[in-house]
Amino acid sequence: MYRLVIADDELLVRKGLTQRIDWYALGFEICGQFEDGENVIEYVKNNPVDVIFSDVQMLSVSGLEVARWVAANCPDTKIVLLSGYKEFDYVREALQANVYDYVLKPVNLSEVARVFEKIKEELNKRNGEVGGHIATLFAYRESEEFREIAKNAARLAEIISGGVQEAEYKENYEEWIGAVKRSEKRHVPTYVFQLFDMLYECLEKKGIYLPEELGKTNVYQRIASWNEREVEKNIETILLDIANSVYSTKVVTKSNIVSRAKEYVDQHIGEDFSVDDVADSMYLSKGYFIREFKARAGITLMDYARRRRMEKAVELIKEGITSPGELAKAVGYSDLKYFQKSFKKHTGYSIREYQRLLRGK
Repeated sequence: MYRLVIADDELLVRKGLTQRIDWYALGFEICGQFEDGENVIEYVKNNPVDVIFSDVQMLSVSGLEVARWVAANCPDTKIVLLSGYKEFDYVREALQANVYDYVLKPVNLSEVARVFEKIKEELNKRNGEVGGHIATLFAYRESEEFREIAKNAARLAEIISGGVQEAEYKENYEEWIGAVKRSEKRHVPTYVFQLFDMLYECLEKKGIYLPEELGKTNVYQRIASWNEREVEKNIETILLDIANSVYSTKVVTKSNIVSRAKEYVDQHIGEDFSVDDVADSMYLSKGYFIREFKARAGITLMDYARRRRMEKAVELIKEGITSPGELAKAVGYSDLKYFQKSFKKHTGYSIREYQRLLRGK
């Protein structure tokens, strides 16, 4: 195994890099995690390291300074920098300091794998160990264990994203967690993120939107903060919350945004609600909701709401309500004159005229 050091001043980033990537399968073992470049240099002075994966910006000693020190003192050690777009000029400079490659934030796991695949090939050639340590880069991923757990994860993700209650996916969950518990501990983080990656991919494909607290960013931050003992209990809790949300009326798909919005209008027709209120009820952004509703309904939400208010007012008149003020209040209008104007525009008659018209029948 090749020795790898990871450095980033953000704990969640460090945990994410260590837990979301199966370094063992890539042929690397993490021998150190540090929050500053100063600690990296001190470690490398006394310990052999094959690769350093470091953020550019850190507290006192930057990743760029680490790269310069390594170039002067440990030229065989490869440096990969983690950089935000605003730091791109720093990366260009770092390439002159013997930096092997860089990865841009937000981290793309496939890109990280690509970079480290290439590094391992070069290290193998340099050390005459092609095919050593791990027969091939994907040997572990082709193992029976990996295939079994991946298959269980895919099935579990598909079931939960289909909108079921706990009893309907419990057996599949037990199969998945049982296989994970039988695996080596160092592979557990990989399997956990694999499951959630598959689940969020299924939800996205089906156009299912979850409350913010169950969104990918928040859930992945929670996973990265767990210790080993918390993993199984917390996974089950989050999966149950997601399954309940998918099953409940809180979840919206692209195909039912219009019907759900219309339900809201009918249920709150006597209230002074806004577009924000309707979008919030479905955990959607206002801009996204406005676009989707108009595209699918062919009308804006508020135009639809005005039409439904007038239809409701007509129903109430037919039921015997005669007071314009009472009618206005019943359909969510606090401004009586505006209500009367809207009613005439919709029906072609004033309220009194419409009442007389009905009596004439």
